[in-house]
Amino acid sequence: MTDEDILMKPWIDKGMRKGLRKGRAEGMQKGRAEGLTEGLAKGRARSLLDVLELRALPLPPAARRRILSTKDEQVLERWFRRALAAASVEEIFAPDERPNSGMSTAG
Repeated sequence: MTDEDILMKPWIDKGMRKGLRKGRAEGMQKGRAEGLTEGLAKGRARSLLDVLELRALPLPPAARRRILSTKDEQVLERWFRRALAAASVEEIFAPDERPNSGMSTAG
């Protein structure tokens, strides 16, 4: 170890500690955000399954797996809203209908 290394060691150690603290804080924040997103999706999926059960709509195993594996809360929200009035599970998963002109005709 050179004299310069000895003189720089406290600064390097301080920088490394600061970097580790910052990295841990950022990692925890990211982990909390991911956990919240995952939790919201799981809750929405559970609510969707509850609605389907309460409405006594037959739910094939593949549809249950599709619901439980979906992580996009907006998709789950759309399916949830459809499930409130759908006559079948197939209606819930139907692709969105969009006007060809790109303009909404809803009033």
